[in-house]
Amino acid sequence: MNAEQFYRSRQADWQQLTVLLDKSQQMNRLSPAEVQQMGQLYRSVTSDLALAQREFPRHQVTTFLNQLVARGHATIYQGEPLAVRRLKHYFLVGLPSTFRESLPFFLTAVFLVVVPAIIAGFLT
Repeated sequence: MNAEQFYRSRQADWQQLTVLLDKSQQMNRLSPAEVQQMGQLYRSVTSDLALAQREFPRHQVTTFLNQLVARGHATIYQGEPLAVRRLKHYFLVGLPSTFRESLPFFLTAVFLVVVPAIIAGFLT
């Protein structure tokens, strides 16, 4: 199989992945079936890239697949953006909850610092 035959035989899947990636970037919402399909297509395209790198290392199809896989990886494995809502939740819910859980340790530390300081103040 040469590069052109390889391109023609796999082009439909690559185009479909491109469409799903475009849709996920623009609308940021995919149906569960589309998410599953994008995962399957991504794995398929990564296999195609491995084959292309082995068989056609300097061909345009390899460059195209490398860019498509990089784009898919960035979309699928992107981190959750830091939102104001998450920061607000941390300071209003998470931090107070953690403080309440560790209150006995905090009070013990305060006792171990304040009591010796008071005693030292009376002794001097």
